[in-house]
Amino acid sequence: MRLDTLTVLRKWPGQSNVRNWALQIDDRLLPASARQLAIFECLHENLGMVVSYARLCSILGLLSDRGKDRHLLRQYIKLNNDMLEANKLPYVIAVVNDAGYALCRISERPAPTVDRYQNAGIDLGDTFQPTHDDCVAPISFPI
Repeated sequence: MRLDTLTVLRKWPGQSNVRNWALQIDDRLLPASARQLAIFECLHENLGMVVSYARLCSILGLLSDRGKDRHLLRQYIKLNNDMLEANKLPYVIAVVNDAGYALCRISERPAPTVDRYQNAGIDLGDTFQPTHDDCVAPISFPI
């Protein structure tokens, strides 16, 4: 599934009397509240960037980004993270302490292994003993 085909629907298709909101990703409909979708839509528009607590709280109509209001925001973020995980989407909402939240894509690249380094001639068993020259680099400033 690709998250770039995201659509927020006001009502379930074909059901005029239902007030439920839905998130459509590709051809799948995922039920969610209007507030939950508003948070998700803001994070999606800023994919890979941190959205501040203040901005997300204002989307929810909260007066501050502290205490109980931030706790309520945290609950909506958890619901969205759970929705991403339950539908096996390759995204996660990351928390950046004292700043906000970011919707991030999970890397599909394989992690480097010890074998990769050993094949390159790097012995990971040796303990590196830095010298003064390894830790201090000359700094020059343009005039």
